[in-house]
Amino acid sequence: FDTGFVTFINGWDSIREDDRGLLWEHLVLDTLRTAIYETNLYYWRDKSGREIDFIIKRSGQRVDAIECKISEEQFDNKSFFVFRSLYPEGNNYVISPFNKILYKRIHHNLEINYCSLNNFPFVSA
Repeated sequence: FDTGFVTFINGWDSIREDDRGLLWEHLVLDTLRTAIYETNLYYWRDKSGREIDFIIKRSGQRVDAIECKISEEQFDNKSFFVFRSLYPEGNNYVISPFNKILYKRIHHNLEINYCSLNNFPFVSA
């Protein structure tokens, strides 16, 4: 998925607000695919429609959960809580293009790391 090609073929001079999230998600996917074995990269969605953009299988039962958001204000942590009730081991990330540094926040006993692609720890225990 080439985000530059998509904007070119659609004749976009600028990216519509409605398309920014999808294009950002695909850019993150392309970056993850270059750094992580594809057989360890997944997507998660439950029967209620809650989803996690990307799941990275680590060693043992550990899985990292990743949400891609243009802006942190768009992030809703409900899917992380449901996912972690089923798969408790691993790290949680919100990747946004505007995060200059990697930092952590605790949401009701759930640690979530906020970062950009520039400071995402591709190798994690």
